[in-house]
Amino acid sequence: MKKLTYYLVDAFTNEINKGNRAGVILDASNLTDSQMQEIAKEINVSESAFVTKIEDGTVSIRYFSIKQEVPICGHATVATFHTLLKNNSLSPGLYKLDCLKGKVDIILSSDGYVGMIVDKIELIANIDKHKQRILEGLNLDKNDLVKDASINIYSTGNPKVIIEVKNEEILDSITINEEILIELTKEINCSGYHVITQSKEEGILIASRMFAPSIGIKEDPVTGNSVGCIIKYLFDYSNIKITDLMSCVLKQGQAINKTGYIEVNTIFNGNEIKEITYYGDSIIVEEKLTEIDE
Repeated sequence: MKKLTYYLVDAFTNEINKGNRAGVILDASNLTDSQMQEIAKEINVSESAFVTKIEDGTVSIRYFSIKQEVPICGHATVATFHTLLKNNSLSPGLYKLDCLKGKVDIILSSDGYVGMIVDKIELIANIDKHKQRILEGLNLDKNDLVKDASINIYSTGNPKVIIEVKNEEILDSITINEEILIELTKEINCSGYHVITQSKEEGILIASRMFAPSIGIKEDPVTGNSVGCIIKYLFDYSNIKITDLMSCVLKQGQAINKTGYIEVNTIFNGNEIKEITYYGDSIIVEEKLTEIDE
């Protein structure tokens, strides 16, 4: 048996037990797919990140939920680059993340604050025809939704359904029907249901919650790879001014006492989104050992 070190890291927060916890393995170069999956199950957080190579300013990472590999994970990326800095494996600067989704530009600051640049947001599909089943899966009524808002699937590498409700009281009252959402996932080929609302809290633009029971995540505390999807939805459908979207803060996790914050900067090119960068802090909670077969 060989001992392997992993870290538990809370991302999008600087408080332990807030934000979204990730598992971080800094040396996974010799691990097999099945070993990574088993380690992710053992760590038992929403996603774990496995660093497989660091070379010429590029960091290669693979991501696993407790059930399966996923193409990219925002909070686990933020947690990983923070941990690489704190372990003196990286210096502050600009890097490329190489993952199943492709290559992503990363900004790593001297204090461990991490930025991820999103330069492509796809509108995958309109799924208004599934609205009633989505409402049933979220135990919502049609009157809870913002009037005339479409329900769409967007993707920045890991597709999300975006649903807008009227206020934070409705948002925080959601209790999901896992069976319905898992069944619907098979039809629409999208595992995550991200519910948003405009926040009344000063300095916060959007409050949200995200549910992905089909990949073992009943509720994700703070979801980085939804950021581009949320901003694109708001740009397409909301009454929020472009100037407010240029620099804003998103809040998530408050309903489960895991509040985390994502800072977002958006660059527009005329009537199009050119680029989105989202930023988050992290805090290392614990360093642990596991054993794997050699």
